[in-house]
Amino acid sequence: MLMRSRWVVSMNDTTEKPMHVLYLIDELKVKGGTEKHLFELSAGMADAGWRVTVFSLSEGEYAGEFRKHRKVRYYCLNAARINDLKGIASIFRLVGYIRKERVNIIQSFHTASDLIGPVAARLSLRPVRVLSSRRDEGYTKSGRHIAMQKYINRFVDNILANSTAVKKAVVDQEGYPPERIEIIYNGIDISHFKLGPESRAEQRRVLGAGPDSFLIGSVGNIRPIKGYDLLVEAAGIVCRRLPDVSFYHVGKGPDKARLQERCRELEIDNRFCFLGFVRDVPLFLCGLDIYVQPSLSEGFSNSILEAMAVGVPVVATAAGGNSDLIKTGENGFLVPIDDPESLAESMISLVKNVEQRVSFAERAYDQLQNKYQMSSMLANYIEYYQTGTVRMPTERK
Repeated sequence: MLMRSRWVVSMNDTTEKPMHVLYLIDELKVKGGTEKHLFELSAGMADAGWRVTVFSLSEGEYAGEFRKHRKVRYYCLNAARINDLKGIASIFRLVGYIRKERVNIIQSFHTASDLIGPVAARLSLRPVRVLSSRRDEGYTKSGRHIAMQKYINRFVDNILANSTAVKKAVVDQEGYPPERIEIIYNGIDISHFKLGPESRAEQRRVLGAGPDSFLIGSVGNIRPIKGYDLLVEAAGIVCRRLPDVSFYHVGKGPDKARLQERCRELEIDNRFCFLGFVRDVPLFLCGLDIYVQPSLSEGFSNSILEAMAVGVPVVATAAGGNSDLIKTGENGFLVPIDDPESLAESMISLVKNVEQRVSFAERAYDQLQNKYQMSSMLANYIEYYQTGTVRMPTERK
């Protein structure tokens, strides 16, 4: 029977080398929220003096960023599936690596990795701390997968969630003990988002905005769960009532053509522009007047954090971790999920109220500085890895 490992509490457990943490993820094809988070986490831990290794099950374009980092070791297992011979071989390759490189902590990300990571750690027979990450509300998981996850969870020491809603989903779906789930919020480096009025003016010129134009934007992969159908319907309402408002979206996805067709049906195709991939997202955000996050389900939105960092007020659905970030009437607006009328009314209210826009942006930025900076996130991970506890940053009154 596989045995549970002891807690690895400090870097003093190994006198010859720093603590070694291994991150395991399914794939690195795109620079999505989890993939970007993993890069920032692994780079930050390596820069803090930890030994860091990243394994992906299958190859992808974004893996190049990990390869380029001089302090992070990256390997691909080339196992697109975990239930065939390559998948089984990948487990034993992990076992060998954990033993040889004396891994102290293994943390998994995404579906397949959450299943095989704990097994590899236990088969290694080393005192490895096994952590499993949850970064969404489990909307993709089938009943079969949840059943498998429940079984594997017996080999998991603790689960890390990125929001209150995600923690609740793990308890409800997987029956995992809540006292063994820790929340560590995402963080961003706000120095990347300090753009001045000159940058804002230039971005608005690039977008073709006139002096009286009002720009509302969103960022994200175009998938049904992201709720852009809702945003298009709400945009139709806004455009009928406010002649100087235009909408812009950054991101790619299979539903783009269908949404563009719906914009034509609503006769707003000249006021709703899908920009596709944009290299400089902070520059795009700084040209906006309002940021909108219309998700139907959300773990914890980096896009909202980024909008806060550039000083753009936010309207978001009350999905998942959005409720941890936004308090309606204090630092933004939360609206019911899948309610285009409410979303439209909140946007219209902000368009008409400049004082409220300024107030929301200032309060959100203050919250970001005190609670959601990259330095806070990394400090929380280090403290958790070493002690098993997290001191959440206290917001200033």
